Amino acid sequence: MRIEEVISRDLKVPESLINEAISGARVRVKKFQIPKRSGGSREIFHPSKKLKVIQYWLMH
Repeated sequence: MRIEEVISRDLKVPESLINEAISGARVRVKKFQIPKRSGGSREIFHPSKKLKVIQYWLMH
């Protein structure tokens, strides 16, 4: 069984939605920088809601 099928079944969403989120993952992540107290900056990667759901599923 493919991982997309498992995620789709567990989250109760169409597999096409999972495939769409995975295939466009690089485009669906916003990248920005915030200043650090100690100087310099920190790079932040903020995923889209669809991608975040898949990431949380993978963590658990």
